[in-house]
Amino acid sequence: MEGITKKTSWRLRFGIAEQSVNIAPHLPLQDRDSAVIGIYEKLLQDSEPEVRSEACNKLVEVSKHCTADEICAKLLPICNTYTVTDKSPHVRGTLAEVICCMAEAIGKERSNKFIVPTVI
Repeated sequence: MEGITKKTSWRLRFGIAEQSVNIAPHLPLQDRDSAVIGIYEKLLQDSEPEVRSEACNKLVEVSKHCTADEICAKLLPICNTYTVTDKSPHVRGTLAEVICCMAEAIGKERSNKFIVPTVI
């Protein structure tokens, strides 16, 4: 994702958000967190609302392939900081649809810390 910048077409960045989670099961377990979460960190903060929305939409699938520790440390803080207050109602709506489904992947204790504040 390092080579992908704001100058890269938003359609390409959207495609990356849409498809990169499909690559995760094929990566070695030790590389999943850094590769997949690194991509979604950037996509959740993208300049285009369509890209941010698609990244939010894939959070549940991302959580199936990455560790709960990394999701809580890197992705959920972005959701709490940026996505919850996003200017786009579509991004906020997509996050609202998927955030509660994340609770199963990260467990009750982490859900209380990272998901409940997002929902509230």
